[in-house]
Amino acid sequence: VGGVVTAQGNEWDYVVLSSVRGGYGKLGCLADEHLLDVALTRARHGLVVLGSATSLRRGSAAWAAFLRHCEEQGAVVGDHAAPRLLPAAAAPP
Repeated sequence: VGGVVTAQGNEWDYVVLSSVRGGYGKLGCLADEHLLDVALTRARHGLVVLGSATSLRRGSAAWAAFLRHCEEQGAVVGDHAAPRLLPAAAAPP
Protein backbone atom coordinates (compact mmCIF):
# COMPACT_ATOMS: atom_id res chain seq x y z
CA VAL A 1 0.00 0.00 0.00
CA GLY A 2 1.38 3.37 -0.96
CA GLY A 3 0.73 6.67 -2.60
CA VAL A 4 1.16 7.60 -6.24
CA VAL A 5 4.23 9.70 -5.49
CA THR A 6 6.00 6.74 -3.87
CA ALA A 7 5.09 4.57 -6.87
CA GLN A 8 7.31 6.55 -9.25
CA GLY A 9 9.86 4.15 -10.74
CA ASN A 10 8.16 1.01 -9.34
CA GLU A 11 5.87 -1.58 -10.89
CA TRP A 12 3.56 -4.20 -9.44
CA ASP A 13 1.69 -7.09 -11.02
CA TYR A 14 -1.68 -5.64 -9.98
CA VAL A 15 -2.67 -2.19 -8.82
CA VAL A 16 -5.85 -1.00 -7.12
CA LEU A 17 -6.09 2.77 -7.46
CA SER A 18 -8.57 4.47 -5.17
CA SER A 19 -9.64 7.86 -6.43
CA VAL A 20 -12.31 8.08 -3.76
CA ARG A 21 -12.16 11.37 -1.90
CA GLY A 22 -14.04 12.84 1.01
CA GLY A 23 -15.99 15.97 0.22
CA TYR A 24 -16.95 17.60 -3.04
CA GLY A 25 -15.34 19.96 -5.47
CA LYS A 26 -11.94 19.91 -7.11
CA LEU A 27 -9.92 16.74 -7.56
CA GLY A 28 -6.74 18.08 -5.98
CA CYS A 29 -3.73 15.91 -6.82
CA LEU A 30 -5.99 13.56 -8.80
CA ALA A 31 -6.23 16.27 -11.49
CA ASP A 32 -2.45 16.32 -12.03
CA GLU A 33 -1.83 14.62 -15.41
CA HIS A 34 1.69 13.55 -14.43
CA LEU A 35 0.46 11.80 -11.28
CA LEU A 36 -2.37 10.20 -13.26
CA ASP A 37 0.18 8.88 -15.76
CA VAL A 38 2.30 7.44 -12.94
CA ALA A 39 -0.73 5.86 -11.29
CA LEU A 40 -2.04 4.25 -14.48
CA THR A 41 1.29 2.86 -15.67
CA ARG A 42 2.45 0.99 -12.53
CA ALA A 43 0.50 -2.25 -13.16
CA ARG A 44 2.06 -5.00 -15.27
CA HIS A 45 -1.01 -7.26 -15.52
CA GLY A 46 -4.10 -5.60 -14.06
CA LEU A 47 -5.45 -2.28 -12.89
CA VAL A 48 -8.62 -1.53 -10.93
CA VAL A 49 -9.68 2.09 -10.45
CA LEU A 50 -12.26 2.87 -7.78
CA GLY A 51 -14.08 6.18 -7.88
CA SER A 52 -16.88 8.27 -9.25
CA ALA A 53 -16.67 8.46 -13.04
CA THR A 54 -18.89 11.54 -12.99
CA SER A 55 -16.64 13.43 -10.56
CA LEU A 56 -13.43 12.41 -12.30
CA ARG A 57 -14.80 13.32 -15.73
CA ARG A 58 -15.87 16.77 -14.49
CA GLY A 59 -12.58 17.44 -12.75
CA SER A 60 -10.03 16.65 -15.44
CA ALA A 61 -9.76 16.32 -19.22
CA ALA A 62 -7.16 13.56 -18.73
CA TRP A 63 -9.53 11.53 -16.54
CA ALA A 64 -12.33 12.13 -19.06
CA ALA A 65 -10.15 10.75 -21.87
CA PHE A 66 -9.09 7.75 -19.75
CA LEU A 67 -12.69 6.96 -18.81
CA ARG A 68 -13.84 7.30 -22.43
CA HIS A 69 -11.16 4.78 -23.45
CA CYS A 70 -12.21 2.39 -20.67
CA GLU A 71 -15.87 2.68 -21.69
CA GLU A 72 -14.99 1.94 -25.32
CA GLN A 73 -13.25 -1.23 -24.11
CA GLY A 74 -16.24 -2.27 -21.99
CA ALA A 75 -14.13 -1.96 -18.85
CA VAL A 76 -16.33 0.34 -16.76
CA VAL A 77 -18.63 -1.10 -14.15
CA GLY A 78 -21.14 1.31 -12.64
CA ASP A 79 -22.89 1.06 -9.32
CA HIS A 80 -25.92 -0.32 -11.13
CA ALA A 81 -24.12 -3.38 -12.50
CA ALA A 82 -22.20 -6.20 -10.87
CA PRO A 83 -18.78 -7.05 -12.31
CA ARG A 84 -18.45 -10.25 -14.30
CA LEU A 85 -16.29 -12.58 -12.22
CA LEU A 86 -14.82 -15.95 -13.08
CA PRO A 87 -15.96 -18.91 -10.98
CA ALA A 88 -13.23 -20.05 -8.63
CA ALA A 89 -12.71 -23.26 -10.65
CA ALA A 90 -12.16 -21.24 -13.84
CA ALA A 91 -9.78 -18.71 -12.31
CA PRO A 92 -6.16 -19.04 -13.38
CA PRO A 93 -3.80 -20.57 -10.79
